[in-house]
Amino acid sequence: MRSFILIFSIIFLYGCGYTPLYKSSAVNFYFSEVKSKNENTYFKIFETFISQYKIDEGQKNNYSLEINIEKNKKILSKDSSGNPLVYVMILAADVEITNYERKIISKKYKKKFKYSHDSNIFDLNLYEKDIEKKLLKQIVDELIISVITLDNTSLILNTDKIKVKVSSNPKVGYAKDS
Repeated sequence: MRSFILIFSIIFLYGCGYTPLYKSSAVNFYFSEVKSKNENTYFKIFETFISQYKIDEGQKNNYSLEINIEKNKKILSKDSSGNPLVYVMILAADVEITNYERKIISKKYKKKFKYSHDSNIFDLNLYEKDIEKKLLKQIVDELIISVITLDNTSLILNTDKIKVKVSSNPKVGYAKDS
């Protein structure tokens, strides 16, 4: 019985047409240009994450992407001798997407992560680099979702328009008992 349910579930999920949202062949756009005013290590990491969307595989919409990424690290608490215990890392990204010199999206992304200090400085630096990559990946994911919804919205807006008539004097009343 369990094997029947397992086989049925696999066939059902395979036949429902599920495709991953971030699969590059499922999107109908690409970035012809990705640039930054301050090309730092964060931009290089961002560029590796977005590289799968830089390939033109016959997509009709090409966009130019300009991003500026800044990192800010703050100390939230210290121990009694003044050594830092808890940090917060903030990655802020200003994104501007254009299509043929027309601004499509201008958005600010801000991701935060709070973490504790490790006694080993080397391990702390490795941990911080891992946090930076994860925060940048979250920014890329949100950016791609914004572009996908923008692309789907433009498809919806290009459909036939529906006319709706709204009366300015709605009649509200009570029904009479019979």
